[in-house]
Amino acid sequence: MKFKRFLSIVLALTTVFSLGAAALAAQAAGSTPNPKIEYAYTTTVAPGTIRFTSQNTGSGYFYADYWGAWADKAKHECLTACISMALSYVGVSATPGYILDTGSGTTLNANSWGGSKYSSIDFNTAFNNYVNGQGRYSPPIIHLNSYSSGGHYVLVIAKLSDGTYQVADPYEDELWTLSISGNTVAYNYYGAKTDSLSDAMQYYYDNGGIKEQPEPTTPAAEPIELAFTIGSKSYVKNGLTKTLDVAPYMKNNRTYLPARAVCEELGADVVWDNAARSITITRGSTTIVLTINSTRVLLNGKAETLATAPEIHQTVHSVLWKRNPGNGRGAGRRCELAAEHKNRNDKSELIPKPGAISWLPVFFY
Repeated sequence: MKFKRFLSIVLALTTVFSLGAAALAAQAAGSTPNPKIEYAYTTTVAPGTIRFTSQNTGSGYFYADYWGAWADKAKHECLTACISMALSYVGVSATPGYILDTGSGTTLNANSWGGSKYSSIDFNTAFNNYVNGQGRYSPPIIHLNSYSSGGHYVLVIAKLSDGTYQVADPYEDELWTLSISGNTVAYNYYGAKTDSLSDAMQYYYDNGGIKEQPEPTTPAAEPIELAFTIGSKSYVKNGLTKTLDVAPYMKNNRTYLPARAVCEELGADVVWDNAARSITITRGSTTIVLTINSTRVLLNGKAETLATAPEIHQTVHSVLWKRNPGNGRGAGRRCELAAEHKNRNDKSELIPKPGAISWLPVFFY
């Protein structure tokens, strides 16, 4: 007898599950205009993504290859690192090593790197260019006079709220915030500091703008079909024969299956709490908590009621039960089931009903 879906709480584990899209290599900054920041080593750049360049040789994001022969000088080259990051956002690949090679060890900030155009303008104008430029204008570079004895350059990459901005600091791995009001910048770096804000540095490059990326699609999950036979430890998953530790069995006109075998085959995590005599089954954002010999079950924290309580079989295993619509004889003793991976909002399907076919999870071991 084939059943093409679970009408059960165990189905909740599969129906809400979807395969995650591939993780982006770059992380996104906190707010407008949400640039991506590539912390991993890369030899390529793309408009809209900042290739993070660390000048701190003790950082896990310090890549000597970015600096070439100037790696030992990196700790003094915050401006060079910021220019490299700013240019990467507009699609110009200029590593700090290349910049320093070009200037024979001197940073030529006004150079037209890769055909870009340099400007020194007031911060608000520069930031508006950046926000509205579709990747053609770089994030503004500003100088913080009191950051250290010689001052320090940072890249202003996002606006979190009125007057509050997020910066990429080539000496620090973490993004941090500062406040700008008029020509005054306030920040906390080893103590509260306030500086006068001079003009910002910015690069423009007509790169055609940020290319719109298609929305990531979630690949369709391959259906899982499990076939069990009463009294046999052998079962079949998608045509492949496998072995259970305990065979399915009949009791009080119910068919019982080992819970861990079924749940883990469906991609769920199963954890046993010996003190509470409970089992927690988790898949994706769905969590089910059952207690041995209790019909009460928690589905994402909400109490539901089972028609039959979970039980431990031979003090080692516990099982899933199936409401048997027939007498359990003949062909009815073999059951095949397929888990369908799709969203379903009808919670009534999660509660067994008289005459319905349903599978309920209970403890395995």
